[in-house]
Amino acid sequence: MMVTTEKEPYRFYFQGEVTDWHRFKAAYDAGNISDELYYERLALRQTWLDGHEVNERAWARAELAATDFMELPTATYQGERLVTSPKLAEMLAYREAVRRYDLREESRPLRPAWFVDASL
Repeated sequence: MMVTTEKEPYRFYFQGEVTDWHRFKAAYDAGNISDELYYERLALRQTWLDGHEVNERAWARAELAATDFMELPTATYQGERLVTSPKLAEMLAYREAVRRYDLREESRPLRPAWFVDASL
């Protein structure tokens, strides 16, 4: 499976139009969807999430691998030593967010604005 740059949202057809889980769940919470249909769709969503978790795990590993060098005491980024830069704290916070990222429910953590890596 190829690692995608963006997390794919869970979308499906419901009553002739494309919807997402949040809108479907809101309709269920409002009493507009039967329990049977809700639990059927919930099971399908879990299966979909299981399949996409592999991609999200690969993305997280790639992000950590691309930023591993920044933890070295001699690391530089665009000519600036990171050990003496506030950028290091931002990158460490980002890496921690990637490690703690809930692969199923959360949006991917955002890279610091200054970090651009053309290889990813």
